[in-house]
Amino acid sequence: MADQPHRAGAAGGERGRPRGGGRVTDQSVAALATFGRLASYGMAGGVEPTPVPPRDLQRRSATVSGFWLMSALVCPEVLGKAYVEMSGQVAAGELRVVHGGDHPMSEVRRAHADLRGRRTVGKLVLDPTR
Repeated sequence: MADQPHRAGAAGGERGRPRGGGRVTDQSVAALATFGRLASYGMAGGVEPTPVPPRDLQRRSATVSGFWLMSALVCPEVLGKAYVEMSGQVAAGELRVVHGGDHPMSEVRRAHADLRGRRTVGKLVLDPTR
């Protein structure tokens, strides 16, 4: 997802969730189909995407929205509902958690540098006993 916008045939993408920012978000917006939706939740690359003129969205009846986890934390009912849905998808095998490896807490600086340098895939686990 971070490197490629989602497309649904020639009509473009119905939904997308880019976290890369910049070029990735720009390509994701361009790939939106009529009535397509895009939720932007990060800028891992640190580059702001190009502003989207409202007229471009109106022509396709498309939606671009932002998400920041800190906003969700003040609405536990919303976050709880999403967690229940996501947990059900994991249990049903519809959603897979990608394990990116275990790291000793003594190497937290290196693990963080790897995250920032985009040298990781999946979720990293820091082991406080090591």
